[in-house]
Amino acid sequence: MNITTEYVQVDCIKCHALFGLPKTTDNHLRQTHDGFWCPTCGYSMAYLGKTAAEKALAEAARLKDELRHTNDILSWTEAERATSERSARAHKGRANRLKRLIAEGKCPCCGETFEDVYQHMVHEHPKFVEDNADQVAEAAK
Repeated sequence: MNITTEYVQVDCIKCHALFGLPKTTDNHLRQTHDGFWCPTCGYSMAYLGKTAAEKALAEAARLKDELRHTNDILSWTEAERATSERSARAHKGRANRLKRLIAEGKCPCCGETFEDVYQHMVHEHPKFVEDNADQVAEAAK
Protein backbone atom coordinates (compact mmCIF):
# COMPACT_ATOMS: atom_id res chain seq x y z
CA MET A 1 0.00 0.00 0.00
CA ASN A 2 1.47 3.31 -1.19
CA ILE A 3 0.32 6.62 0.22
CA THR A 4 1.55 9.66 -1.64
CA THR A 5 1.28 13.24 -0.51
CA GLU A 6 1.83 16.17 -2.82
CA TYR A 7 3.74 19.08 -1.36
CA VAL A 8 3.78 22.76 -2.23
CA GLN A 9 7.07 24.62 -1.99
CA VAL A 10 6.89 27.73 0.19
CA ASP A 11 9.54 30.44 0.47
CA CYS A 12 9.71 32.16 3.89
CA ILE A 13 9.30 35.89 3.37
CA LYS A 14 11.70 36.64 6.23
CA CYS A 15 14.60 34.17 6.00
CA HIS A 16 13.90 32.86 2.46
CA ALA A 17 14.22 29.26 3.58
CA LEU A 18 12.34 26.86 1.34
CA PHE A 19 10.02 24.34 2.96
CA GLY A 20 7.12 22.21 1.91
CA LEU A 21 3.49 22.13 2.97
CA PRO A 22 1.14 19.31 2.08
CA LYS A 23 -1.04 20.50 -0.83
CA THR A 24 -4.25 19.93 1.17
CA THR A 25 -2.87 22.04 4.04
CA ASP A 26 -1.77 24.77 1.62
CA ASN A 27 -5.27 24.84 0.04
CA HIS A 28 -6.87 25.02 3.49
CA LEU A 29 -4.58 27.89 4.53
CA ARG A 30 -5.39 29.80 1.34
CA GLN A 31 -9.14 29.37 1.92
CA THR A 32 -9.15 30.25 5.62
CA HIS A 33 -6.27 32.78 5.64
CA ASP A 34 -5.03 31.06 8.82
CA GLY A 35 -1.45 31.64 9.81
CA PHE A 36 1.46 29.20 9.57
CA TRP A 37 5.10 29.37 10.63
CA CYS A 38 8.43 28.97 8.95
CA PRO A 39 10.09 25.84 10.42
CA THR A 40 13.51 27.51 10.16
CA CYS A 41 13.04 30.95 11.73
CA GLY A 42 9.51 30.66 13.25
CA TYR A 43 8.20 33.67 11.33
CA SER A 44 4.39 33.77 11.16
CA MET A 45 2.87 34.05 7.66
CA ALA A 46 -0.57 33.84 6.09
CA TYR A 47 -2.12 33.92 2.62
CA LEU A 48 -4.01 37.21 2.75
CA GLY A 49 -4.97 37.51 -0.91
CA LYS A 50 -8.57 36.86 -1.87
CA THR A 51 -9.42 33.46 -3.22
CA ALA A 52 -11.22 33.04 -6.53
CA ALA A 53 -14.43 32.29 -4.62
CA GLU A 54 -14.06 35.46 -2.50
CA LYS A 55 -13.39 37.52 -5.63
CA ALA A 56 -16.48 36.03 -7.31
CA LEU A 57 -18.63 36.80 -4.25
CA ALA A 58 -17.33 40.36 -4.12
CA GLU A 59 -18.03 40.81 -7.84
CA ALA A 60 -21.54 39.37 -7.41
CA ALA A 61 -22.20 41.80 -4.54
CA ARG A 62 -20.89 44.70 -6.64
CA LEU A 63 -23.09 43.72 -9.58
CA LYS A 64 -26.09 43.35 -7.26
CA ASP A 65 -25.48 46.88 -5.90
CA GLU A 66 -25.07 48.22 -9.43
CA LEU A 67 -28.33 46.57 -10.49
CA ARG A 68 -30.13 47.99 -7.45
CA HIS A 69 -28.77 51.46 -8.27
CA THR A 70 -29.81 51.11 -11.92
CA ASN A 71 -33.30 49.99 -10.86
CA ASP A 72 -33.54 52.97 -8.50
CA ILE A 73 -32.62 55.32 -11.34
CA LEU A 74 -35.14 53.60 -13.61
CA SER A 75 -37.89 53.93 -10.98
CA TRP A 76 -37.06 57.59 -10.41
CA THR A 77 -37.03 58.25 -14.16
CA GLU A 78 -40.40 56.51 -14.59
CA ALA A 79 -41.87 58.55 -11.74
CA GLU A 80 -40.53 61.77 -13.28
CA ARG A 81 -41.99 60.82 -16.67
CA ALA A 82 -45.39 60.10 -15.11
CA THR A 83 -45.27 63.40 -13.20
CA SER A 84 -44.37 65.27 -16.39
CA GLU A 85 -47.23 63.62 -18.27
CA ARG A 86 -49.72 64.52 -15.53
CA SER A 87 -48.41 68.08 -15.47
CA ALA A 88 -48.68 68.35 -19.26
CA ARG A 89 -52.26 67.04 -19.18
CA ALA A 90 -53.17 69.50 -16.42
CA HIS A 91 -51.55 72.37 -18.31
CA LYS A 92 -53.40 71.41 -21.48
CA GLY A 93 -56.66 71.21 -19.52
CA ARG A 94 -56.13 74.69 -18.07
CA ALA A 95 -55.28 76.05 -21.51
CA ASN A 96 -58.40 74.47 -23.05
CA ARG A 97 -60.57 75.83 -20.22
CA LEU A 98 -59.09 79.30 -20.71
CA LYS A 99 -59.72 79.14 -24.48
CA ARG A 100 -63.29 77.96 -23.95
CA LEU A 101 -64.09 80.69 -21.43
CA ILE A 102 -62.60 83.45 -23.56
CA ALA A 103 -64.40 82.08 -26.65
CA GLU A 104 -67.66 82.27 -24.66
CA GLY A 105 -66.81 85.87 -23.70
CA LYS A 106 -66.35 85.00 -20.01
CA CYS A 107 -63.49 86.41 -18.01
CA PRO A 108 -61.57 83.48 -16.42
CA CYS A 109 -60.67 85.71 -13.46
CA CYS A 110 -63.97 87.27 -12.41
CA GLY A 111 -66.48 85.15 -14.36
CA GLU A 112 -68.23 88.16 -15.92
CA THR A 113 -69.27 88.07 -19.58
CA PHE A 114 -67.98 90.75 -21.99
CA GLU A 115 -68.18 91.41 -25.71
CA ASP A 116 -64.42 92.03 -25.83
CA VAL A 117 -63.16 89.90 -22.96
CA TYR A 118 -59.54 90.34 -24.06
CA GLN A 119 -59.68 94.14 -23.63
CA HIS A 120 -61.38 93.67 -20.25
CA MET A 121 -58.62 91.33 -19.12
CA VAL A 122 -55.85 93.65 -20.32
CA HIS A 123 -57.32 96.55 -18.32
CA GLU A 124 -58.72 94.74 -15.28
CA HIS A 125 -56.43 91.72 -14.90
CA PRO A 126 -53.06 92.71 -16.40
CA LYS A 127 -51.06 90.40 -14.11
CA PHE A 128 -53.11 87.38 -15.28
CA VAL A 129 -52.62 88.40 -18.92
CA GLU A 130 -48.88 88.84 -18.31
CA ASP A 131 -48.55 85.45 -16.58
CA ASN A 132 -50.60 83.66 -19.25
CA ALA A 133 -49.74 85.81 -22.28
CA ASP A 134 -49.41 82.99 -24.83
CA GLN A 135 -52.63 81.26 -23.85
CA VAL A 136 -54.69 84.47 -23.51
CA ALA A 137 -53.47 85.85 -26.87
CA GLU A 138 -54.15 82.54 -28.62
CA ALA A 139 -57.61 82.22 -27.04
CA ALA A 140 -58.51 85.83 -27.97
CA LYS A 141 -57.88 85.20 -31.69
